[in-house]
Amino acid sequence: MNRSAPRSIDQYLRQLREELAGEDAALIQDALYDAEEYLRAEVAAHPGKSESDVLELIASTYGAPDKVAGAYRDTEAKVKAAMTTPRKVPGSAAGIFFGVFLDPRAYTSLFFMLLSLATGVIYFTFAVTGLGVGRLHAMYAKALLVAPAGV
Repeated sequence: MNRSAPRSIDQYLRQLREELAGEDAALIQDALYDAEEYLRAEVAAHPGKSESDVLELIASTYGAPDKVAGAYRDTEAKVKAAMTTPRKVPGSAAGIFFGVFLDPRAYTSLFFMLLSLATGVIYFTFAVTGLGVGRLHAMYAKALLVAPAGV
């Protein structure tokens, strides 16, 4: 779009809101919050310059409202695509029952289950051995203290 460059933070946010019109409310809120936080931090970091001068300086780093809106739309599309679960087409009864053998996620889960079993056995063995040895050591030390010296 051929718009004039925003001269204030409020004008920038207004233009960004207009560019994101029709998008999800959470996306608009995130974009506006992020932009406002960044712009206000940059204005605070340059106390000797006016708000419009700082906006001109950071336009190249943060981007114009239409570019920022496009970036948020692209990111939202990628996130939605990544979050969708692929649908499996149900097959025959035997395919549904034995399909677990063809699913690589099942073998990954089985691997982690066996790994946690092995580490659990190791931790249990160390704990029981450590407690047993510590108890024997305490009993031996007590016996040495109680035993008569001449015997």
